[in-house]
Amino acid sequence: MEDLAVFRDFLAVLACWRIASLLTYDKTLLFLRTWAGVYYPIGEDGLPEKFLGKILDCFWCNTMIGAVVVFGLYLIGAWYLVAALGLSGGAILLNHYSRIYRDVGGE
Repeated sequence: MEDLAVFRDFLAVLACWRIASLLTYDKTLLFLRTWAGVYYPIGEDGLPEKFLGKILDCFWCNTMIGAVVVFGLYLIGAWYLVAALGLSGGAILLNHYSRIYRDVGGE
């Protein structure tokens, strides 16, 4: 079982990243970011004026939200959801880096 602990922890990290990227960048949750005020009203400093808008605009803040969600799923034993989010995150990262490799001149 200890052999799978590293894989499980790696999936948890990827799941946390996936949740943060969903909250920060994904078009699926655009309505939530708009409602929270990420895009307007914007203050003089160029940041959202609403507190929730500031949080949803911050990737690092969203990783904390993702960590809490992953930990909650761990506590209730829903590792299949963590695995699904982690595998999705891993696939997205592989896709991203394969595009960079292709654009830089790889085959």
